[in-house]
Amino acid sequence: MQNPRVLSAYTRAAKRALRRRDEAVQKLDKERFDSINILDSELRLTERLAAETMRQVVEPAQAVFDQVYKPAQDKSYPAVQSAREMLDATLREALEKKTAELLAVHELTRGKLSAPVKDQCDLRTEAAELNHRQTVAQAGQTYLASVQESEDRFKQETAECTSIFAEVHARAKADFDAIMAAATKKHEDLANAIQSKYWERRDAIESSFKAARLRRIKLWTDYLNVAHKTADTLKTEL
Repeated sequence: MQNPRVLSAYTRAAKRALRRRDEAVQKLDKERFDSINILDSELRLTERLAAETMRQVVEPAQAVFDQVYKPAQDKSYPAVQSAREMLDATLREALEKKTAELLAVHELTRGKLSAPVKDQCDLRTEAAELNHRQTVAQAGQTYLASVQESEDRFKQETAECTSIFAEVHARAKADFDAIMAAATKKHEDLANAIQSKYWERRDAIESSFKAARLRRIKLWTDYLNVAHKTADTLKTEL
């Protein structure tokens, strides 16, 4: 026969073990969360410091670059703009000239034409079209040549500062990447170690909890066996 006080004690022990297991897991989860947060903060700080170092290295070269690049750009733009305006004016003039010639030919073709006059009109139309195409093509070539000349002059004037800036920036970026690669690798290694330790301690908590449960069950079983034997003995004696 089960003693209510013994059963109550067993129930309290089981609940206490479960509570301790849950509290230990919660504490372990918080420790892991805090440790990972610290690692993340350290990685972010490393990135900010590396970025600031890169900025300080690049800034002087950037200043020199800006002193040369912007004036050269400002000087190049008007030349290109002027070439564009000249192109637009030439195209308008060529179109107006072709249109005027075609209108003049159109006036001549009203009514019945003799074969010689028709041939002459056809020649004038073809000549107007050809002149327009040639003018447009020549204007386009002149424009492209002006743009190319301006670009070549711009590249020549900015070649040295561009090269220096690119070299400084590439070197600073390489240093930044190397720092971040090492920091990221360290972050990953430490995070993996934290995870590994976490699961090792988590398994230990679970093992302790299960071992305690087995001990309770054994004690309970032993208690029942003793109780049954005692009851059987009393029955025999009575």
